Amino acid sequence: MHDERAKLMKVVWVMRYLPTVNRERAQRYWRTHHAGLGRRVWAMPWYLQNHWVEAIGPTGVAPDREPDFGGYSVAWFDGMAGFQRCTTSPEMLTMDADAFNIFDVEAALSGWSAILDETVTVLSETPEVELFKVAWTARYRPGLDRNDAHREWIGGHRELLNRVPGIRRHAQNHALEVVGVAGDGVVGDIPLQFDGITELWFDDRPSYERAMASPAWQAVLDDAGRFFDLDAAWEGAAGVVDHAWISERL
Repeated sequence: MHDERAKLMKVVWVMRYLPTVNRERAQRYWRTHHAGLGRRVWAMPWYLQNHWVEAIGPTGVAPDREPDFGGYSVAWFDGMAGFQRCTTSPEMLTMDADAFNIFDVEAALSGWSAILDETVTVLSETPEVELFKVAWTARYRPGLDRNDAHREWIGGHRELLNRVPGIRRHAQNHALEVVGVAGDGVVGDIPLQFDGITELWFDDRPSYERAMASPAWQAVLDDAGRFFDLDAAWEGAAGVVDHAWISERL
C-alpha cells in the first residue's frame, strides 16, 4: 500500500474542533457524516483520518489533559494538478463546506495545512491498521537554520529511533509548503505553523509504555532537544491516534 502512495503527493490538514462543539460528538461526526462525504470525492484516491484520542507527553500518555487539536487528515493526490482538480470538484466543495460544522477551518488554513514529504521506516510486516499509533507535530527550535535542522532529523535522529525497542514503524512527514483550497495550490505568503509530523507504531499500548521508559528512548529525546522545540511538541497537537481509512483506491 505504501509503495502505491509514495508515487503521489501527500497533503495534511491539522484540525482543531470548534470550541462550541462537544469533542466526542465532533469525533463521531468527523468519522461518519464527514467521512461519507469524503468517500464521494473520486479525485481524492487516498484519504486517512487520524483522531487524537488521548494526549501524550515526552514519556507517555498524559491522562490529566486532552489534546487541544482534534487530529489531522491526510490525502494523496496525483501531483499538484490532481490536488487542484480535487479541490475544485463539486464533491470536495461540499465536503469543505461541511467542515465548518465541527472544525476551526480558518485556523487550519493559516499554516496548519501543507504538502508533506514522507519517509517511512518499516520494522515489521504487521499492517499499520493493526498497530498502536502515536503522533505529534514537530517544530524546529527558534533561531535554527531550517535546512540544518532538517538534515539532523533525517540523519542520525532516524537511526536512534531504529534502536528503540518495540517500534514497528515510524514516519517522518516533513512539511514543505502551505496549501490552500479551491484550486489555490501552494500559498507562499502564509508561514508554516509546524515543520512536520512524527508518527510511531507499536504492537500495543504496553509495548509503547515500555519503549517510553527505555534508555534508547531517552537518547532520542536528548538528541531531539538539539534541534526540536520539545515544549511546543506536547502543547496539544500530540496524542494517541485512532486512525480510520476512508478511501483506499487508485
